[in-house]
Amino acid sequence: MKNIDIQLKKLEREGDFELINLAKKTLISMKKSGFDPVDQLVRVALCLDFSGSMRKMLSDGTVTKIVKKCLAQSIILDDNGEIEVFGFGTDAKYLCSVNVENYNNFCEQLQVEKPNFGQTNYNRALEEIIKFYDTTGYDLPVLVIFVTDGNTANKRLTTQIIKDSSTKPIFWQFVGIGKDNYDPTQDMTILDKLKKNTEFKYLVKLDELSGRKIDNAGFFAVHDPNLVTDEKIYDSINHEFPEWLEAAKKINLY
Repeated sequence: MKNIDIQLKKLEREGDFELINLAKKTLISMKKSGFDPVDQLVRVALCLDFSGSMRKMLSDGTVTKIVKKCLAQSIILDDNGEIEVFGFGTDAKYLCSVNVENYNNFCEQLQVEKPNFGQTNYNRALEEIIKFYDTTGYDLPVLVIFVTDGNTANKRLTTQIIKDSSTKPIFWQFVGIGKDNYDPTQDMTILDKLKKNTEFKYLVKLDELSGRKIDNAGFFAVHDPNLVTDEKIYDSINHEFPEWLEAAKKINLY
């Protein structure tokens, strides 16, 4: 029995039909984008912005819903059905591994404790994630879902890290929340993208960054994740990643 079947059976026994439905939705989205997860396993990591401005979305359950969507992505992609979770603000750290058995406790803890890591430094998070996988090894390519509600304080260093990491089997999917709406599946010029994103202009530029071995980053934004369908979220997550997988394999990144 494949891992996805094992994970779904476990969820059925526990009556967790919400997560089952999310897993089925992202599977449909992946296949729609031309990617069959049976052909390629992938590690999934979630990086959460714990700067002070995220407090409301931590307390109202918005972040909890994001965790569930990412876990469903991992159930389909990963052989162990887990996500490695990182938190960042002024600094960053690896928090824990979340799976179908412990995610409810993790989400409840987030809502109660509402961790506050200070300011917003993408570079610290990127460095922590790279250090983690450099240490544990790249047995599979890695999809990092990087959730933030604001711009980074150190753009120059962040840009350099993204460029340097294009030689590693890591794809950075940046997700902006709480401000603009930006749909990467729409055909727009870079100028139109910048006009549409008043708060996340830097992430638009990062998505279009030159000087990389391979395009290793994607970006989309939703003002209120609770008002966007699951299908739309998954279509945005799965928009560029399958292309990166194919391109990365051709140049032997994994």
